[in-house]
Amino acid sequence: MEVKWISVDDRLPEPEYLQEQVIIHFLDGLVISGWFDKEAQRFKDEHDGVYVSEVEHWMPLPAAPVTK
Repeated sequence: MEVKWISVDDRLPEPEYLQEQVIIHFLDGLVISGWFDKEAQRFKDEHDGVYVSEVEHWMPLPAAPVTK
């Protein structure tokens, strides 16, 4: 399954729980791992938990590799 970037103008994550870990792409081109907060409807930096702005796109984390 191919994971594609999703514009924040098209839709936001819909976490099953309070937060969902996602990959975030900013207007300036920076890409980080972070969280989407369901209650606040905002993205957060994974390392310090600070809400971030100027998010342009996001994508869910890809599935873990399958090992034999």
